[in-house]
Amino acid sequence: METNNAENTWTELKIIEPIENYLKEFKTPEEFNVWYSKHKNEVDAQTTYMLNKKYHIDGYRITKIKGVLMLKKWNGIKYY
Repeated sequence: METNNAENTWTELKIIEPIENYLKEFKTPEEFNVWYSKHKNEVDAQTTYMLNKKYHIDGYRITKIKGVLMLKKWNGIKYY
């Protein structure tokens, strides 16, 4: 929250909702790659956590290794 020292008032707090549904789903890595080539700058600016919340590629998770975006095979099981 920010304050305006001149008037000592609070600005309104923004409320965001959790991402519950994927914004876009891809059936194959090739389909994702075509889309990614058109949205590279937008995608590269986001964390892999956020990318995996927004986008789903059947059988894969989005990862970055040394700043390079990659797809990692994934069977849907979370290991703790």
